[in-house]
Amino acid sequence: MKENHMHHPHASMAQLYLPRRVGGRGLLNLTDLCRGQEAGLRDYFLKKDLPIHKGYTPLFLSEEDHGFEKTTLQSRLDEWSMKSLHGQFHATLQKDNIDVEASMTWLQKGTLFPETEGFILAIQDHVVATNNYQKYILMENISNKCCFCGTITESIQHTIDGCPVLSYSEYLHRHNNITKIIHQQFAKDNGLFREETPHFKYQPTRIHEKDGVKIYWDEPIATDHTVAHNRPDILVLDRKNKRADIIDIAIPNDKNYNIGEKEHEKIMKYQDLKMEIEKLWKVRVEVIPVVIGAVGAVTKKHDSIKKIDESIWLEDFQKTALLGTARIVQNVLQLHN
Repeated sequence: MKENHMHHPHASMAQLYLPRRVGGRGLLNLTDLCRGQEAGLRDYFLKKDLPIHKGYTPLFLSEEDHGFEKTTLQSRLDEWSMKSLHGQFHATLQKDNIDVEASMTWLQKGTLFPETEGFILAIQDHVVATNNYQKYILMENISNKCCFCGTITESIQHTIDGCPVLSYSEYLHRHNNITKIIHQQFAKDNGLFREETPHFKYQPTRIHEKDGVKIYWDEPIATDHTVAHNRPDILVLDRKNKRADIIDIAIPNDKNYNIGEKEHEKIMKYQDLKMEIEKLWKVRVEVIPVVIGAVGAVTKKHDSIKKIDESIWLEDFQKTALLGTARIVQNVLQLHN
C-alpha cells in the first residue's frame, strides 16, 4: 500500500485495521487471523483429547498458555488515540456534539480512489510534509513559515483553513463547490433545467425565477431596514408555499473550531435578515446552516441537510469538501519542491 501511495509511510497503522465506521480502512489483520486459527485448532485438539506428539506441532499443544490475545476494537482505538499527531482527529471525533459514524460516511461509501483516501487520512493524521512538520518532526533546517503568507507557521491546520492568502481563492473555491451542489438541485427541482452537470462545471445564475420560486445565489437581499448580513450563500423564496430558506455553508477546521459553534453562529448571523424577510414577503423563513469539517467531521445535527432537499446526500458534501482540502494541501506541497 505504501509503494502504491495508498497509505502514507507515517500515517497511523492502527487505523488500517479499524472498521470504516469509526475512521479506519477496514482491512483484516493477517497476524490476528493466523493466531486466531492456531488458537482454535489448539483448543480443538485439547478438548477432543486427541493423541499429541509433543515437539512435532506448531500449535504448542504441550504448553498450557499459548499466549494469544485477540486484538480488540477498543485496543486499536486506544493505540490510535494515544499518538500525539495521529490522535488529534480521534480527539475531534470524541467531542460530545460530533456524530462519529456520520463523519465517516464518506469513508464507508468508498467512492474515492485508494490513493486519494490514503492522502486524506494522512492529512487527518497531521503527517503531510508541511514546513512545520519538516522542521519539528523531520528535524530539517528550514523555515516553518507558510509559503503563501510568509508570516504564520505552516501547520496542517493553517494550510487547510487558516491562511489569509488562500481564503479568497482556494478556500472559496472549495466552499463554492458545495454551494453549487445545493443550487443545482434546487434549480433542477423547480424545472429550470433537466440535464444535470458535474458541480465543478456548473455556473449558477445570480437569480433564477420560475413559477413563483426565486433562487438567489450570493446576492444581497434588499430589505426595508439595513441589516449587517444580507448576503447568504443561497436564498430560496417560494411564494406559492409561503416559505423561504436561508442557506449558508461553512467548512471550518475540524480541530481548532467547534463545528457546533459554527452552526449556531450561522443561525444567529441571519436572524435579522430572517425577521426582515418575514415582514417584507409574509413568508415563513428558516435558516439552514451546512457545516462540514475540512476533513469530514459533522455534528449530530447534520440531518438539517435533508431539510434542503431529500436528493442531496451527506457524502456528496463530505466528498466535495475533502477533495477540496486535498487539492489545497497538494498545491501547497508542490511549492516546496
